[in-house]
Amino acid sequence: MQAGQSSSHELMPEISSRTDELTAVVKLVAEQQRMSLLPAQQPPVFSGDHFDYATIISAFESLIECRVSDSKQRLHYLSQFTSGAPKESILRTPMIRLERYYRKDSAILIVLHRPTRIN
Repeated sequence: MQAGQSSSHELMPEISSRTDELTAVVKLVAEQQRMSLLPAQQPPVFSGDHFDYATIISAFESLIECRVSDSKQRLHYLSQFTSGAPKESILRTPMIRLERYYRKDSAILIVLHRPTRIN
């Protein structure tokens, strides 16, 4: 065999590895396509009931916070998925103050848990 040429036996592991990578990519694309056909998930609307608090926090964090990095957008979603006293608290509080809370900690912990104590 000449220099620079490879036998078919030497290429088999590389071909097999590339085939495995391609198969993994195809499976991932197929899974993403299946997921895109599902209805969009939304967190439930929080009205201030403390019994719903843990469920609301978990849903909001997994469906909104982990996907949205901008604090203004997070606050928009937060007001969209609240009603009653929590929503009024969000609407009454200046945006700059709410954004500061998002930088320091999760706004949902502050706004939803203590809707009347935003300073």
